Amino acid sequence: MEKKYELIKTYSESYYIIALKDFTLITGEQIKKGDLGGFVKSEDCLSQDGLCWVMYGACVYGKVSGNAVVKFPAEVYGTVSENAVVQDDVEIKQNAIVTGNAVIKDSAIVEGTVSGNAVVQDRTYVGPNATVTGNAVVQADQYINYGVVTTDLLGTNDLLGMLYAEFGIVPKDGKVILRMVMARRYDEDDKVKYFFINERKTSKFLSRDFKLGKKYRVPSDHPPIFLSHGMWDLYDFAEYGVSEDPVIVEFEVYIKDIVGVKENCALVNKFTPLRVMLDEKQYMAMITNKGV
Repeated sequence: MEKKYELIKTYSESYYIIALKDFTLITGEQIKKGDLGGFVKSEDCLSQDGLCWVMYGACVYGKVSGNAVVKFPAEVYGTVSENAVVQDDVEIKQNAIVTGNAVIKDSAIVEGTVSGNAVVQDRTYVGPNATVTGNAVVQADQYINYGVVTTDLLGTNDLLGMLYAEFGIVPKDGKVILRMVMARRYDEDDKVKYFFINERKTSKFLSRDFKLGKKYRVPSDHPPIFLSHGMWDLYDFAEYGVSEDPVIVEFEVYIKDIVGVKENCALVNKFTPLRVMLDEKQYMAMITNKGV
């Protein structure tokens, strides 16, 4: 077999690749004999077959094959194959699979499987339990954590699809249960204690009147409230010390009152707080590893 590149040892444990012949990538770039490519851990990282290539500055510690192209400053620890293109400040994690005609770009992170004609872009995330395929487009800070996505959920405003993909939940009777860490802090400028949800200060409509079981409508001059489903943000609050008197509150939200889903949060205009799941004492016990 005629080799298309050879390795040049660097000062670290990786190698540069250098082209041994002329060929054209599926992205249109011309590779000339003697051109310097990116970094690889070993020859196992880049197939000598096909038109696959690692452009200068990109790093591959996983496996690239077929006609796949990896461009600077992407880092690949998983598998990229067939006609896939990985570019920009992208990270393909270990055990991730990117194949078919998939394109990953714009600071996206992939831990799951992306295939078909899918495009993953705009600071998005594909988790280890998710598959993005078909003509799917993942964009604008979407986090795909569950199931199989085959379309542009955001572009079609498929709220049910987004809720499942991000949270793994299925609505019942047109409603979902969401939760979020909440905390009250005194604001010296306004002389009032505001609620903070996910580090975002809410309006006065919540500061003086917050009751479980009461339905709330976000004022028209106020942005939607961000609610989550998991407990991940509890640790964020503890780590950065941004809260006082934190609690986890569970909310009931009708699907028709959700205006968007992204970054593991649902943007809602109406909601009903149902119960407090964790008080300050329990919270401190959890973050100090004493149990709940």
